[in-house]
Amino acid sequence: MAALKKVPVIPQKRIESIMLFYSQLGELLASIGLERKHQLQAADSAIKDREERLILVLEASTDGFWDWDINTGKVNFSSRWAELLGLSPGEFIPHISSWENLLHPDDSEAPLKSLSEHLEGKTDKFVSEYRMLSKNRGWLWFQVRGQVVLRDQDGSPLLMVGAFF
Repeated sequence: MAALKKVPVIPQKRIESIMLFYSQLGELLASIGLERKHQLQAADSAIKDREERLILVLEASTDGFWDWDINTGKVNFSSRWAELLGLSPGEFIPHISSWENLLHPDDSEAPLKSLSEHLEGKTDKFVSEYRMLSKNRGWLWFQVRGQVVLRDQDGSPLLMVGAFF
């Protein structure tokens, strides 16, 4: 009984105003939540629209594109890259070694040096010209440009993207 006497009791006449306050607070929070939901849906729609446009541009381009996960060595080559070399997507391993193995022996030193300098942060972009071996065993000239787009907190490169033509 002593414990019950210590519990504050809200007078009946104040309960109605408290309930009205909580009801209005709930309505306000619901409207904020709905507004945020609409903002997120609009942003999602804008992102999808830009993504579709980018895909159309990439498909219409005669250039090849790639992105390289430097930690794993995995490289995502565009289908245009394979097409330019006369390869089907299943005919090469999506790894940096695939690129290295197709470099002309006389041309490999310059692009590897340029790449190394860029990865070390000595240059803003990776730019190089070299020959690559095509499926029909002929050598094709390419100009390549790329850039590290993601580094860790220590400045080590994580992700690089680029194009070749």
